Amino acid sequence: MSPAKTAHAAPIASPQVLQISAGTGPIEVRRFVAQLADLLASRCEETGAVLSDVVVHGDEEAPASVEIHIAAAPASLS
Repeated sequence: MSPAKTAHAAPIASPQVLQISAGTGPIEVRRFVAQLADLLASRCEETGAVLSDVVVHGDEEAPASVEIHIAAAPASLS
């Protein structure tokens, strides 16, 4: 998961954080968190959002949580 920049995004008044969390859930749920975070980060970038950071809390393959930091939204959404 890596942030990318897009030319057609406008800064948001207040950057947003999308958090996906399994808490202390079982390994299967933590793996799902990793997969869902990858999918959501990709979708954000596909729609033109600029991600400033993706923070993984715990094991990369099975994290307790992942935060997707959105610095700018697509111009059509801002």
